[in-house]
Amino acid sequence: MPEFPKAALEAKVDGTVWLDIMVGPGGSIGKIDNQVTSAWADGAKLLTPPAEAAVHASKIKADCTGKTVLAVFRYELHGEPTPNPKVTVAKDSQYMIRIDSEPMGAQGAGKK
Repeated sequence: MPEFPKAALEAKVDGTVWLDIMVGPGGSIGKIDNQVTSAWADGAKLLTPPAEAAVHASKIKADCTGKTVLAVFRYELHGEPTPNPKVTVAKDSQYMIRIDSEPMGAQGAGKK
């Protein structure tokens, strides 16, 4: 899982990183194309590196050789900024990973 970059947390930058990953021989990571959707100008600069690092640290099944795999990492901020926010990771489906940050004590507040 990629980390929620500290610089992004401090700057209150969130967004979604879409990665098209070319799978090489034996499931190796080949070329990665990315697209970032963020309301912040620094979104791509801050959120892409940890997402790509997570992909490079991953293992892809060898039977995906020659295919393009899509990975989506959604970074979301909730609540007011705090010095030590709690960062959580959740899988919305086997294909979607969400990384949230919310202040300590706000977990569950306003959620149904």
